[in-house]
Amino acid sequence: MRVILQFFSFICLFTAGAQKPISDFNQTPLFMNDAYGRPIAAKATMDTEGSIFFKDHYQLATVTMNRKTYLNIPVKINLAENQVLFNYDGIEMAPMLAINKIAFYDSLTHAPAHIFKTGFPAMQNIQNETLLEVLDSGKVVLLKHVQITSRDERPYNSAVTTRVYKKVPAYYFYFGNKLSEVSRKQENLLMQLQGKTTELEAFVRNNKIKLNKEEDVLKMVRYYNSLH
Repeated sequence: MRVILQFFSFICLFTAGAQKPISDFNQTPLFMNDAYGRPIAAKATMDTEGSIFFKDHYQLATVTMNRKTYLNIPVKINLAENQVLFNYDGIEMAPMLAINKIAFYDSLTHAPAHIFKTGFPAMQNIQNETLLEVLDSGKVVLLKHVQITSRDERPYNSAVTTRVYKKVPAYYFYFGNKLSEVSRKQENLLMQLQGKTTELEAFVRNNKIKLNKEEDVLKMVRYYNSLH
């Protein structure tokens, strides 16, 4: 009986641990096999300023693909090409199959720090496979899409050309299976967040909300979702 109880305790511990990334449970080989990972060919290098990546270094993430979840995959997101990269035994790889969700976790708290999803309706520069960051969810979902612009600069009398990358964010509401770009005009934004105009006007006034700041838009949406 004692052995059975010890075995049952181990199974419970393993199941609980599988809900979030843990340092000694890495599923990269399994993910590599299921995703039909292919090596990324090296590209010609040049001097650059800025970055095309969400983060320049690999971070452990929980990845969902074909409704199956893989833990502790070292992942990097190429925003310019909407491409997911993963590190397999020191080799940079890309999955051949579509990714549904990526969750990067805080290394200390193990709480989700950044979540990206695909599968949203097509709109403007967004396609069904476009990775969008989920900033908040509830009655309405607040999404962020970052596009990369670039320009080449060469100082006068210099033989060196530098490619300068810039991240340009855009924000969207997902509600009723539709996407709409977040308005930065207060009266229009209040129309988008229907039903709580009085409460939102007071919140904007009391908290000195500036709609040109991401953190303030996020505060407003979180407040709106808390009212439902």
